[in-house]
Amino acid sequence: MIKKVQKEYGRFIKKQFLKLFGRYQDDIAENVWSDVWKEYYIDNKSLIDEKFENLNKNLDEESILIAREIFDRYVYKLPWQKYKDSFLCLEKDFYTYKELEAQKESFEADRNKYKLPPHIYYETSIFKYGHGIKLLPEPILENIKTKDFIDGGAFAGDSALALLDYTDKKVHSFEPDGHNFNLLNETISLNNCPDRITPVRLGLGERPEEITVYPTEFCNSVIAVDETRKSTAINIPVTSIDEYVKQHGLEIGLIKLDVEGNELEAIKGALNTIKEQKPSLLVSVYHHPKDFFDIKPLIESIVPKYKFIVRKLNDFSPTYETMLIGWNED
Repeated sequence: MIKKVQKEYGRFIKKQFLKLFGRYQDDIAENVWSDVWKEYYIDNKSLIDEKFENLNKNLDEESILIAREIFDRYVYKLPWQKYKDSFLCLEKDFYTYKELEAQKESFEADRNKYKLPPHIYYETSIFKYGHGIKLLPEPILENIKTKDFIDGGAFAGDSALALLDYTDKKVHSFEPDGHNFNLLNETISLNNCPDRITPVRLGLGERPEEITVYPTEFCNSVIAVDETRKSTAINIPVTSIDEYVKQHGLEIGLIKLDVEGNELEAIKGALNTIKEQKPSLLVSVYHHPKDFFDIKPLIESIVPKYKFIVRKLNDFSPTYETMLIGWNED
């Protein structure tokens, strides 16, 4: 009861502030990853400059600016989660002018191209950028057209539909959560493409095993998190991309990963595929700082001629949908 009164009082104060000073973002603090980033910074403070130097190596200027901006928002601007209910965020302090202008645009036309299960929130980045695939150079897109794609973290199949436009082969969509997996199959049925999208009810990680994950309140998926964020633990089977590719004899043109903080582990499980086949990469790096800092140097250590850019594909959130996009320049 006390918490409810506190929350209502907080909303009242925000409304009064709005009348006096203009726009604020009520839910900007609802960022479940901010505590993880702050704790990572505290634990690695003496190494942060070196980590940024390794991350920034060979990146374009826009990527360097985006990377620093994402880090600063997580570590310095977003509040600790225990204070989020009473935290007021002014839009002008969180968004660039470019982001604020983009928020005025509508992407319904792009979304309406696909048949999707109703009453579900779908990321704008899927329809505007194809989860980042639209930012790959044209010669790279031509090269991957005849190869299979890996879709890690398929959710309801929205990204799989977007990726289908860029391959004549199959999209292999991995989704371990039962609710999401049902949505994925519904999307495949709605779009009549069972021969183009292969649903796989497995997670992706470093090796075939069973891992513990925790249901979360912020999405209809599951997420590998640290001990401080535990709720009810469940176990899910996981495979590696290398193992799956070997079992099915696939030639992979693209790997897309949005696996809720398990991206680094999934990349470690794909190193043979990356080394031998050099697929293009669309990797979410906003969930956890280990993904943000460690994935790019790891891949460069085995395939030095990968070209990388960092782009934030969601203009409506201060950090979400920040992607590491890579391709082999040979």
